[in-house]
Amino acid sequence: MPTPIIQLFAPEVVQVVRAAKGFVTPGDWAQTRLLPGIFDLLMNPLAGSAVPVGKNLHPMTIIPAGIAIDAATEACGEEETGVGVLRALEISMESPVSMKAPLEAIARVAEVGAHHVGVTVEVYEVYEVPNSPRPLDSERPHPLERVGAADSKASCPPKSSGNQQPGRLILKGKVVLVKVVAGKAAPIPAGPDTGV
Repeated sequence: MPTPIIQLFAPEVVQVVRAAKGFVTPGDWAQTRLLPGIFDLLMNPLAGSAVPVGKNLHPMTIIPAGIAIDAATEACGEEETGVGVLRALEISMESPVSMKAPLEAIARVAEVGAHHVGVTVEVYEVYEVPNSPRPLDSERPHPLERVGAADSKASCPPKSSGNQQPGRLILKGKVVLVKVVAGKAAPIPAGPDTGV
């Protein structure tokens, strides 16, 4: 069997923790992972072209942003709640992408409004991919730690013993998602703790 020139993988869901099935609740979170093969496709020419396939698409920005949006839709339980249409995106690129290491996105539901959900996101470049969710650095506060965690049944991601680093921060920001029905933003199926 020939060796593939490029290996492409869809983002994988590493872990999702939600307080209530079928509802979106502040503190719900998800972690997704993307292996780096997509950069090989987008940053190189194909079929005799002199121009990379992804020229002018800015793959080193849109790929981390895309996995952040994917993690946000998972945190909102898109398949159950219908919340998964991007309304707004505000990101800050913190480091350049090496294009050789897996990316992991962590998304945490920060606010649930009547017709929108605000989700904080971070994307890391990781150098070792564990079989279980990535431990987080215990020396710094993590965006998924929440104030008043007792207010929700969802738990925070696991912490490391401090000897493992979470990887290099590539992107951080906020994703705003909505549920669309008949072309309009629909009410969000909010959990009981949201006050919506």
